[in-house]
Amino acid sequence: MEKALLPKHRWYPEASLMHADGGNSGSTDWPGPVGLNTSSSSSALDAVGVLLWGSNHTMVVGYVDMTTNPITLGLVVRNATTLQVLGQWPAPANETLNLAYIELIAGDASDRVIVSSQQGRIYSLSISHCPGSAKFTMDRKIDLSLGDILSEGETLLNAMVDTDDNIWFTTGYINGTSGLTGGSTASPNSTTLGFVTPDNAIKRIHIAGQVVENGIAVSGTTSFIVMGPTDGINATGYLAAYRSDEPSNGGIDQVWKLPYSAGSTTKPGAFSRGSGSTPALLGDQFVAVTDNADGQINLIVAHQNTTTNQLACKVPLFMPGSVANDFSATVHFDGTLYSVMLINNYGAPQIFSGQGSTDINGSFNNKTMMPGGLTRVDVDTTGAACGVRWVSNITTTAVPILSTATGLLYVYSQDPGLALKGEYVWYLVAVSWDTGDVAWKVKMGSGGIFNDNWLSATLGPDGTFYQWVIGGLAMVKDFGSFY
Repeated sequence: MEKALLPKHRWYPEASLMHADGGNSGSTDWPGPVGLNTSSSSSALDAVGVLLWGSNHTMVVGYVDMTTNPITLGLVVRNATTLQVLGQWPAPANETLNLAYIELIAGDASDRVIVSSQQGRIYSLSISHCPGSAKFTMDRKIDLSLGDILSEGETLLNAMVDTDDNIWFTTGYINGTSGLTGGSTASPNSTTLGFVTPDNAIKRIHIAGQVVENGIAVSGTTSFIVMGPTDGINATGYLAAYRSDEPSNGGIDQVWKLPYSAGSTTKPGAFSRGSGSTPALLGDQFVAVTDNADGQINLIVAHQNTTTNQLACKVPLFMPGSVANDFSATVHFDGTLYSVMLINNYGAPQIFSGQGSTDINGSFNNKTMMPGGLTRVDVDTTGAACGVRWVSNITTTAVPILSTATGLLYVYSQDPGLALKGEYVWYLVAVSWDTGDVAWKVKMGSGGIFNDNWLSATLGPDGTFYQWVIGGLAMVKDFGSFY
């Protein structure tokens, strides 16, 4: 078995999101399977978005009902063992929730969920737990669609809480997802970002010519946001840090703003015009994203705090001419080095919307046209020394998860040889965080219903691996105690 890693860094407020926490580390201190007495199973659930964990280890997940017109989205609490629904909150009529960017903050008496809608509302919900049931209560509804709070053509995307209980928000646009969510098909020409105070005062700024295309990171009272250009050849995007400030100064302080190369166009298989990566925080020292430079993209590592040289280091990734990245980095600190794992999704199929007459077992499942690859880059604590540690040829379009308890990165992938024959067989692949070698793999299922469809993985408190797939939820668990 792999050697356990140091526990992950804590960012505050402590929260649960798609990429695990407010720093988007993509890691958990819970164990995962180690490949001994391992068994896989699945359950057909009408779910979408992410799987988050409540204070009593119940699941909080998004769901979608594709049989209604328009489709209905909402949140449910499920028992982690039986998957029984314990409580449900359907979105108000004509509200399209941003289910990929839910935030959950676990509490002693109840849990708190923050979710936004594409129509411009932010909902703060509390979840109270009783034996065999859970209850959603709407504590706040913040309407940003009123007046000129948002600019014309903008769509609300992100909402996250900081340590002052401000709710940071950004508008944004993710290309290729409108068929699934029913959202806007037109890219906006600007971004609005800001925060709502506990007493409902709204602080905001408008940024022309730039669009948020991913999630954000929040640590303390600072938000880290990456934006891409709305148009232009050899264009520029920006990675920036913003902090809540005195009302007399407008309420928002731009701590720093770093330009990056956004290249000439969106790359094949990618969604984003600019950076495809949600900012990932490396402890309290650095923040990492990828650029979208023509030819070969780069890892960009910047200092979190203001310095004379905001850029700490820049590392070319994968092979020139066949590289794109639409995933947040998975990151860890071993006490000496920060490690940053990135995915190459160049040439990937687009999201399957489930609408129309497309065959669920059709050729959209074939990912062999992707060059694929994972790579780990190490960064020292000065930021001056950055270099590639290992490269793997594994292909994935799923959001992976790292367990510090097992030292394994859990990646969902398909058998490329069978895919060339039109047979789509899917595996959980356990990768050594230290070496990049495959430790073991286990079959998850066959056919299009087991396609990950760009969805995220997570680990549960009992060591179960969970992967959202088109057909529902696929799971892997060891039967025995190996930790």
